[in-house]
Order: sequence, then C-alpha cells, then structure tokens
Amino acid sequence: MNDPKETAEYRFSKEELDWMASHLDETMDWARGERTIVWTLVVAFVAGLGVYVTGFAVAHGDLALPAGWPTDLVGDLLTSLGVALWTSVVIAVFLEVLPQAKRRQARAFAKAALQALHDRGGRVAAEIEAETIDPVEEKLDAILARLDRLQLPNPEPGEAEPTA
Repeated sequence: MNDPKETAEYRFSKEELDWMASHLDETMDWARGERTIVWTLVVAFVAGLGVYVTGFAVAHGDLALPAGWPTDLVGDLLTSLGVALWTSVVIAVFLEVLPQAKRRQARAFAKAALQALHDRGGRVAAEIEAETIDPVEEKLDAILARLDRLQLPNPEPGEAEPTA
C-alpha cells in the first residue's frame, strides 16, 4: 500500500470509516506525525539516560567488563554518548516541540476568532484568513470532507446520487 496509486484507489469499508470517525483526534495526530515525534523523543531520552547510567557504573567499577577491556575508556564513551542523547532530546523539545505546540494553539485561536467574526457578521480580509490556514490542515480538511462524503448513505436504486 506504499504506492500512491494504490492508496488513492483504496476504498474504505464501513467499519474502517466508523473506527476513523470514533478515533478522529488520534488519527489526525498520527497524520500530522505528532505521535511519532513524541515517541521518538521519549525513547531517545530514556535510552540516553540508560546509557549514561551504564557508563557511570562502568567508569566507577560498579559494572564489570570482560578482562582486558579499557574500563575508563568504555565508561567515558558510554557516559558521553548518554549525555549527548538525553540533552539533544531536551534541546529538541525546547526548539521544536514546544514552539510547534504554541503555533498550533495560536492557529486554533485565530480560527476561532475568525469564526466568531464571521458569525457576528464582521468582514474579514481574505489575506488574513489565508494566513491562518496551514497547508497541511487544508489537505487534512479536504480528506475529512471526502470521508464525510463516503459515509453518506447509499441512494436507493433509481434515486439520484448527491452531488458534492
């Protein structure tokens, strides 16, 4: 199913559509890649701490290595690798994850404000409205609209099909 042609022609079953509808938030998070990033960072952080503790134990003689191995060198290398791993995760969180969350929060606020202005009858410039919409969110909205159309009940024989 990696071929784009196969994906475009795939027909969702009713059960799959029902599951997607009931797990829409999780599906959207997965589609945006947020869960993948979070899990990758968590695994790297835990691995980094584990390697750091192992290196510390080797360097201080609490964990024995086979005879002939340079204990100080192995301990220092493991400790350095562990520090590099877990601190890089901390840096990634501060430089990527937190700002991304704030951007999502700001976009959601801007969309809510635009909707409130539209509901109240206020005019909103098209340029402002276009700036608040993320291209990825546009594509996901289009996909969700297509899913909604797929969920429409099948017309009875002889009835006209609804147009989009």
